[in-house]
Amino acid sequence: MNENQQVEQELRDTRHILNRLLAVSPAVIYSTTPFHPYQVRYISENVAIVTGYSPDQFLEDANFWKSKVHPDDRPMVVEQLNKMQLLEYLEMEYRFMCADEQYHFLHEEIKILRDAEGNPKEGIGYFIDITRQRNYEEAIRQSENLYRSLAEASRDLIILISGEKTIEYINSYARQALGWAEFQTKLPSYAHILKLIPESSIQQVFQTQQAVYTENLAIISKQKTWLGTWLVPIFSSQNEVEFVMAVARDITRQRETEEELQRALKAEQELNSLRYRFLTMTTHEFKTPISTILSSVELLETYGERWSPEKRKDHINRIKAAAQRLNHMLSDVLEVNRVESNAGLEFSEKVDLIQLCHEVISEIQQADQNQHVIIFVHVGEVSRVRTDARSLRNILSNLLSNAVKYSYPGNEVMLELITHPDHFWVKVHDRGIGVAEKDRENLFEPFYRGENVNSIPGTGLGLTIVKRSVEALGGEIQYEEKVGGGSIFSVRVPLKT
Repeated sequence: MNENQQVEQELRDTRHILNRLLAVSPAVIYSTTPFHPYQVRYISENVAIVTGYSPDQFLEDANFWKSKVHPDDRPMVVEQLNKMQLLEYLEMEYRFMCADEQYHFLHEEIKILRDAEGNPKEGIGYFIDITRQRNYEEAIRQSENLYRSLAEASRDLIILISGEKTIEYINSYARQALGWAEFQTKLPSYAHILKLIPESSIQQVFQTQQAVYTENLAIISKQKTWLGTWLVPIFSSQNEVEFVMAVARDITRQRETEEELQRALKAEQELNSLRYRFLTMTTHEFKTPISTILSSVELLETYGERWSPEKRKDHINRIKAAAQRLNHMLSDVLEVNRVESNAGLEFSEKVDLIQLCHEVISEIQQADQNQHVIIFVHVGEVSRVRTDARSLRNILSNLLSNAVKYSYPGNEVMLELITHPDHFWVKVHDRGIGVAEKDRENLFEPFYRGENVNSIPGTGLGLTIVKRSVEALGGEIQYEEKVGGGSIFSVRVPLKT
């Protein structure tokens, strides 16, 4: 075999292989003129398999294929073919009547070849039957439309988030929650979605590949709204989380109901605790003076005529002291009620702060029988201010009384007054027993007494009266441990104009 014969044999072999490939290929290959009437010059034999028509039917009649195009699609197909003069590449989809008398969807692509001068000389194209694909897509589309309709009608917020942090779908209710109008074609960004759903929960689903439930506060229609959100993973064919679907529901009313129940339960617990502390206080604090009064009265009735005037006077004084103690405790209870209701507050007259401090110090020292040294320090130029004298006296009297009561005899107590044009500070320093850390949370609760007070008498109302009085004046109170032992109570009171 000479060289020419060998080349011819190789060409025949190549053509044979190509024909075999075309015979089994789903794509029909063809060549056409680039001008009207677009005469088919060559078409692969597998056209008979794809359309049911023989290659000759396409080759002999230039209008054969055009007559089989669906009438509604024919104008579009002709318009596309007319662009061969201008374009390098065409792509279209249309319906084609096959030999089974059914319209099939064809996908067609044409490459336009040009000569050296740039004039179109041939169109090389192919088409494939995509009917099954289009039917499948239509079924998916109908399914999607059904689920979309359900999602759009839902009163839940439904959002589909991709692994690339893009929003693939968001229903109308979620759009409204974000203030995203229906006519906006651009979907919200990932950053917008984080206003409704915590990012940590979204990332948790991508990382763990498990559903997550979370509750969080969001601003919807300018109102704080509690959302309960299920975040569910949607897997790809490679079994990786491709999307996270978030379904969020307004649970504000549910949370408010739960919080109301919690508050009611807490209030009931506090009331029970208050009752217990009140009973404990009355049992210990009221019992002692009442017992003193009763025993002294009984002794006076039995032995009074035989006692000396001095002894009778001693028991009478004991009765008076016990009665005064009872009166003081009852006054404390009434004062708590007064300051809580803001009854009797008077801001019409100015109060001399320095004079009031001296008066209270004198009263405390007299009651304390000068067992403690009380130092008074004033810083600032303001002395007369518009405030409620009774509430301020309550603050000074109870803080100083506690300071001397819980300090060892001989220890110093300091009252510090710092005045400013728009407010003033009252600070009471002592080196007493302090407040145990576990008792500080309930420091200002009525009838509450720390475990370290031991047998020191008291109602547990002093600091309650101070706190309520400070609040009545629009101020604030702070407590801190003093280095080396003791306490510092600081009260800041704003001035009335």
